[in-house]
Amino acid sequence: MTDFRNLFDIRIKNYFRHHNHIADLLSVILFDGHRDTHIRLIQYIPTEKSTALLTTNETIERTRDHLIHVMIDGRHSYVGIEHQSYNDQTMFQRIMEYDYLDYLQQYHDYQDSRGRDKIKKIITIVIYYGEKKWTGSRNYEDMTMEAPQIFEGYYNVHFMPLIEVVHLDENKFSNKDNYNLVKGLKMLYGKIAPDDDFMVSHEVACVLGALTHDEEIYNHIEKQEGDVHMGQYVLNISKKARLEGIKEGKKEGREQGLHEGITHTLLQLLQSKLGQLSPKIIHQIQTSNDEQLHALTIHIFGINSEEDVLKILKND
Repeated sequence: MTDFRNLFDIRIKNYFRHHNHIADLLSVILFDGHRDTHIRLIQYIPTEKSTALLTTNETIERTRDHLIHVMIDGRHSYVGIEHQSYNDQTMFQRIMEYDYLDYLQQYHDYQDSRGRDKIKKIITIVIYYGEKKWTGSRNYEDMTMEAPQIFEGYYNVHFMPLIEVVHLDENKFSNKDNYNLVKGLKMLYGKIAPDDDFMVSHEVACVLGALTHDEEIYNHIEKQEGDVHMGQYVLNISKKARLEGIKEGKKEGREQGLHEGITHTLLQLLQSKLGQLSPKIIHQIQTSNDEQLHALTIHIFGINSEEDVLKILKND
């Protein structure tokens, strides 16, 4: 069985190794897409950290997703990016550990250079791709009990910046792939209406495919060459059908409801693509089993006629 969390991590890390992708992302999340602020990517910093603690000389190791040396308006900083496809209650503490290790490594360099290599400040931003609202802690305040009032203002409390991709405005991205990634994510979660002609690069398609958590759909996308027709046929079918199935299944049982929801969604999508369906095709789909419906789901964006529908149902 495919580990989709790990698969998504690999895909999204590779995707944002492209300078044009990461620069456009930073422009939107840091400056709301305004082009009058100059941001320059100097280099990607190695993300595997192994360093010794000053107090015990104990070696500790951590690996973060991305760490980028940037220059904004002539000043230098490090920007860390962590990608999350699900709610993780440990995320905040992990961010603290990543930042500490990067500061510690810089401190060692500062000492070795006798103060010539100044320490660059670090900001780490979590980019969350999940459908449900983030519920994990974003600072220590979320986890601590009430403390003496006299100490307020003196506590060393950190805050974790977090961006929920589903709430970003795709129109603020200048990079086409980033625009399609955010738009496709919203289509996947039913936040915006599906686009029949939604074409994306193979790289974006694989990232979105990993988020479907459907092995057959992902494998079908991965085998494509060049741009991929994602549209409503791949993005919406899995999520929407299951949600409608659960809703309808309240009266007739969850499994029956899922089956009816998938059938209903398939009929809607086919009518959107082929026009009014014949009574014969409608009956064939309504009497199909789960395996046949799943076969239609996988191949739906390649269907151009009612004959194609019949072939798929007969071959399954």
